[in-house]
Amino acid sequence: MKGQGRRRVRQTVKYLLVGLCVGASFLAGRMTALPVNAAVPYRPSENIKPSKALKQERVLVIGGSMAYGWKDPNNDSYIQRAFDSLSKATATQYTVVNDAIVGASAHGYASKHLEDYKRTIATLKPSVVVISWGLLNDIAQKTTEAVFQAAIRAEIAPALDARALVLIVTPPVVRANATYAEQKTMNYIAWEKDVVDSYRNPDVETIDLYAQMMQYLKLRGETYQPYYGDNWHPNQAGHILAGTLLENDILSDFGQGPLGFIRSKTGA
Repeated sequence: MKGQGRRRVRQTVKYLLVGLCVGASFLAGRMTALPVNAAVPYRPSENIKPSKALKQERVLVIGGSMAYGWKDPNNDSYIQRAFDSLSKATATQYTVVNDAIVGASAHGYASKHLEDYKRTIATLKPSVVVISWGLLNDIAQKTTEAVFQAAIRAEIAPALDARALVLIVTPPVVRANATYAEQKTMNYIAWEKDVVDSYRNPDVETIDLYAQMMQYLKLRGETYQPYYGDNWHPNQAGHILAGTLLENDILSDFGQGPLGFIRSKTGA
């Protein structure tokens, strides 16, 4: 219950500050309002002086095409961008291994790729595993609640067994999940959160990027349109925005220290 209370406090603080934090980044020149598919070079955290890396951490990413970085010119996904920026903003150097599969769903991945995933974890020994499904493939496949939640549990378990911090990151806002698939997207996000909450474990956390990006767009009077890559994917500007929100979330949740398995730090 302590972990759940901590999450609720953090979520309240995040929703109050998200517009201010990200808006300040825009005003400071860290990001600019970009036209659709603008070809602007990616310069993570350009206003932050790099610090000397004191610790190296590996981050393993699984998910579908959004997590892969689809529609970004260099496949620099929001997850890659967030950890690149964290490497500059903190004393930890994060190396991201992106094992997201274009076209994969949570259910399909758990059914077809779970053994490969376990082998990758055993070989890589990541400090952090990020599970970030776009959810639209599961929605299209009509994956049931029970099957979807079983898949998420199957993907969390090997990471916890390997003593990695598990971050369940909900998707960025795109046209489909902001319009005709909005309610179904919210349903799947709720199912993910139920799984995470059932662990009552500080080493499994939800970062609701979708809700935060929706809140950010509403605060600015924007829609998905400036960030449109196609119906299911953000463009480069969308990956940049989502990456900055995710970076802020991680700093808000965990501070500037290295991530990794929380219970090992507390002796639990």
